[in-house]
Amino acid sequence: MPAQFFYGDGRDSDPVPGDHLKAIQQSFKENSSDAFKCERLIDSFATNSEAETWAEAQPAATLVSWAALKAAFLLKWPKQTVVVKTVEQHRKRLRAEKLSKGMIGKTEMVKGVETTGQAAWANRILFLSGLAQDTSGALISSVREEMPEVMQKLLKGTFATWPDFCAAVKAIDEDEIRLTLANEERISQMEKEVQRLRAEMRSSVSPQGSLTGPLRAGFNNFNLGRGGGPQRPSPAGVNADPFAGGGPMHPNNIMRGFQGPVRGGNPTRGTGYRPNSQRMADLSANTAAMLHHADMPGGRTAYQAQVAAWALANPMRRGPDEYAPYPLTPGTEPVGSGECYTCGARHRPGETIDTRASVKMKC
Repeated sequence: MPAQFFYGDGRDSDPVPGDHLKAIQQSFKENSSDAFKCERLIDSFATNSEAETWAEAQPAATLVSWAALKAAFLLKWPKQTVVVKTVEQHRKRLRAEKLSKGMIGKTEMVKGVETTGQAAWANRILFLSGLAQDTSGALISSVREEMPEVMQKLLKGTFATWPDFCAAVKAIDEDEIRLTLANEERISQMEKEVQRLRAEMRSSVSPQGSLTGPLRAGFNNFNLGRGGGPQRPSPAGVNADPFAGGGPMHPNNIMRGFQGPVRGGNPTRGTGYRPNSQRMADLSANTAAMLHHADMPGGRTAYQAQVAAWALANPMRRGPDEYAPYPLTPGTEPVGSGECYTCGARHRPGETIDTRASVKMKC
């Protein structure tokens, strides 16, 4: 009996007509009669199928002559004409057979054999290279350039023939592939997190308006090619006050976007002593208009943006002073309110403070 019945209506489950005829002939014995052969073929047609309807319409003489029935069968279901591809078409197909990143390291079943995605791809490439008649390996470089970046990193050396190239692809260590893919995934997650934080900064809004509005305004007013260059700190004099200010902020300082007008005279670092009362007055004036954010996710995000802006605006400063005060930590007390210089909170000297992440429990 045949492995399956033949319908003859072109359905996908039907075998190729010529293959079905060959399977029937292989079941014949050497001395089988024509009547037996014809009956064997007719019995292989599915009931009420197009093939059975065709057989019932054949002349009686055809149904008892194997040669006549075989000729009629091939006339009804002729052999399909095969389109012969040119060498250039085969080469185009070779270049189009790409290894995707999703195939790498994955298990595939190919004709009942378990293999990796890159090994299955290498086998297909090797077969197509034969059809493309690329005996010199001229197309190896173009196929290699289209491979995912992870495979280009792991595939070392140069290859003159397709068998050598495909063997090298299949020989790449599975653990090395796994570690490389994991590292790329980690980098991708970091990039996504950076994009998320940027989007969060753009969308964060406080009751007073946008948390990043002053920062954006400061960047819009900042021009590296306009005005004087950065002021290099001069060495302190012998009698200089080591805590003296570094001079007023430059007009192009981006911190001016969310700080008030600068108070104070024109002393520069190391030019002389300034009373603490003057320094405190300048510090209070230069922090009066500074946005002091609440200790909340949006406030902490905006604070990090302020810190980055301060560092960009003061590349040559050794540290903050009354002329360029450092951004205020979210949740701390206002400047000049008797706050602790260590933690920014207001408490009695020596009092134990719960600073959560801090290892210093006493200020």
